[in-house]
Amino acid sequence: MPQDRASEAILARTRLESRGLESNIRLFYVYIFFNRLEMWLPTVVLFLLAKGFTLTQYAVVDTVWYVATLVFEIPTGVITDRYGKKVSMLISSSALSLSLLTLVLGSSFVTVLIAYILWGFASSFESGTYDALVYDSLLQLDREQEYRSVMGRVKTLTILAGGVGSIAAGWLGSVRLDLPLLLTAGVALLLCAFALLFTEPKAPEDRASSGLLHLKESVAYVYRHRLVALLIVYSAILGTVVWGLYIFYQPLFSSLGIPVAGTGIIYMLFRLFGAAGASVSDVLYRIVGRGSIYLVPLCLSACVFGMGFLASPWVLVLIMPIFFLEGFSYPVINDLLNKNLPPGKRATIISIGSVLACLMGVVAYPALGLIADLFSLQATFKLLGIGTLVAFIFPLAMLPRELKPNLFRDAWRSLREGVIARRERRLRRWFTRGCDSLQRIVDGLDIGWGGVQRWATAQLPPLDRELHLDLACGYATFMAQLGWRYPLIRLVGLNIDFAGPHALAKSLLDRARVPAALVQADARRMPFANGSFGSASCFLGLQDIEIGFGERGVRQALTEATRVICPGGVLALLDEYTFERFDGLLDGLSVEVDDRCERSLDVRWARKVAERAITLYAEGWVAQARAADQAAQLRIREEVRDGMLKDLESQLDSRGYYVPFGPVRLVVARRQPTNVNTT
Repeated sequence: MPQDRASEAILARTRLESRGLESNIRLFYVYIFFNRLEMWLPTVVLFLLAKGFTLTQYAVVDTVWYVATLVFEIPTGVITDRYGKKVSMLISSSALSLSLLTLVLGSSFVTVLIAYILWGFASSFESGTYDALVYDSLLQLDREQEYRSVMGRVKTLTILAGGVGSIAAGWLGSVRLDLPLLLTAGVALLLCAFALLFTEPKAPEDRASSGLLHLKESVAYVYRHRLVALLIVYSAILGTVVWGLYIFYQPLFSSLGIPVAGTGIIYMLFRLFGAAGASVSDVLYRIVGRGSIYLVPLCLSACVFGMGFLASPWVLVLIMPIFFLEGFSYPVINDLLNKNLPPGKRATIISIGSVLACLMGVVAYPALGLIADLFSLQATFKLLGIGTLVAFIFPLAMLPRELKPNLFRDAWRSLREGVIARRERRLRRWFTRGCDSLQRIVDGLDIGWGGVQRWATAQLPPLDRELHLDLACGYATFMAQLGWRYPLIRLVGLNIDFAGPHALAKSLLDRARVPAALVQADARRMPFANGSFGSASCFLGLQDIEIGFGERGVRQALTEATRVICPGGVLALLDEYTFERFDGLLDGLSVEVDDRCERSLDVRWARKVAERAITLYAEGWVAQARAADQAAQLRIREEVRDGMLKDLESQLDSRGYYVPFGPVRLVVARRQPTNVNTT
C-alpha cells in the first residue's frame, strides 16, 4: 500500500509538471507580446539626437551596448543553464526597467553609457533563454517537432507587438520623446511578476560541476560540431546586418521629412511584413527546403545595396522585404540550430553566437555611423549591402554537403514530403479517435513510426506500376505510406489474420485512400505462384513472425518472399535486427543486397507515456506468441514488461527520455535470376 501511494504521488507530480510545461507555451505567447512592445525603440535615436548627440556618437553608444552584451553574454548563458530560465527572465526584466529609467533621468554622456551597459546586461540574459525555455518545454512534452511552428508564432507575435508598440511610440513620442521609454520601463517591471508563473523545465542530470567547466564543455561542443559552428556564424551575420539597419531607419525617415507619428505607422507596416514572414516560415520552408538558407543572404544583400540608390520614399519598398526575410529566417535557423544542441548547454551555446554577433557589431557599427556622418546614408547602405554578401560567402561555402541545395529538387521533395506528412497526421487523428491523451501518443506511433516509414519509402527504388507484396502487413500502415509515395503502385497485403486489432487494416487503407488487396495467409506458405510480384516488403513483421514461430519461421517467410518475387525484383526488409543478423537470414537465398541503412525514431517519450506503452506492448507480445497456456502467457507478459521497464529506467537516466524501439534498419535486396528452393 505505501508503494502504491508513493507511485500515485509520483504520477500526480508528473501530471502537474506536464500541465505546467504545457502552460509554458501559452504563457510565453503572452510574455513575449508585452516584452516585445518595445515602445522606446522607434524613438530612442530621436530622443538622443534631441539631447545633442550626433549619429557617430549614437553609433558609439550602441557599440557600448554590444560590448556590454559581449562581456555578460556567456556568463549569463551559463547562469541560465545552471540556475534556470525563470531567474534569467527576472533579472533581464528588472535590469531593462532600470536601464530605461537611467536613460530618461540622466543628462550626461556618461549616464547614457551606463544606461546602455545596463540594457546590454539585460539583453544578455534574454539571449538563449527564450529559445531554451520553449525548446526544453516542448522536448519534455515530446513535442519538439513543433518547435519551428511554435517559434513562427512567437516571431509573429514579436513583430506584431513591435508594430503595436511602434504606433504607440509614434503617438507618445509626438507628445514627449521620453514617454515611450517610461512606459516600457513600467511594462518590464510587470513582466518580473509574470515570469514567476512559468514552470522550470527539468535540467539534465549530467551538468558540469562548475560554471567554468560548463563553458569549456560548451565551447568544445561547438568546436567538434561544424554544422553548429557554421549556423552560429550565419545567425550572427544575419543579426548584425538587421540590427545595424535599425540604427539608420529613424534618421532615414527624418531625412525624408516623415514626422514622428508617421514613423510609428511605418514601423507598424514593416512589422506586419515581418509577421507575414514568420507566420509562413514553416510552410515556406517545407516547400523551398534548405535552399532558403542560401536565398535569404542573396535577397538581403540585394535589398540593402538597392537602398543606397534611393533617396526618396520609394526606399520603403526595399525595407519591407528585409523585415519579411528577418521574420522568415528566425524560426528556420533556430530550429536547425536547436536540433543539434544538447539541452543542458543550449543557452550557453546560443550565447556564444550572440557574443560573435556583438563582436561584429562592435567593429562594424562605429564605422558605418562615421560613413553616414561624413558621406551619406546611401553610401552606408551600399557598403553594408556589399559587406553582407562578402560576409556570408564563408558560412555558405563551408556548410556541409547535406545543406547544399538543388532548389528545384528540394522544392519538389519538400512539397511531396509535406503532403505525405499531412496525410499521416490526418490518418493518425482518425486512428486514435476516442483515445485519452496518453493512448493517442502510444497508438499514434503506429502511423508513421516516428518518421521512419516516410524515410523508408523514400529510400526504396521507384516502385510505381509494380505489383507489390507487403508481407506480415499488420494494420497496413506501411502499405498506406507506400501508396502515398507511389500512387501507381498495385498493393497486396498479406497477414496471418485480420481479426482483433488487425481488423482495422481495410478501414485504414480506405481512410488513407490507398487501393489494395488484402490476403489472409501464413507468410511461411504463401498462396502465390513463383515470380508473381515485382517487389516485396516487410516492415517490422519479421520480429512478429519470430515471436510466434521462431527463427525457422522467419527463414521460411524470407524463402517464400524470395520465391514470389520475379527476377530483378526488390525485397525491402525493415526491422530492429542488426545488419549481421539480416545477412545471416538472407544467406543461401537467391538475393543480392543493394543497400542498407538505418534510422532512429523521432520519438521522445516521458515516463508516463512510456509506462502506458510498455503495458500495451507486453500484451501485444503475448498475443503474437500465441501461447495457449495461461501460465505461459503470464510468464511472457512479466518477462517482456520487466525487460522493457529496465530499458526505460536506463534511457531516462542516460538521456532523459524514452525511445520505445529502434533504430530501424533497412536492407534492400534484389532477386537474382536463379532457381529458389521452395521445399
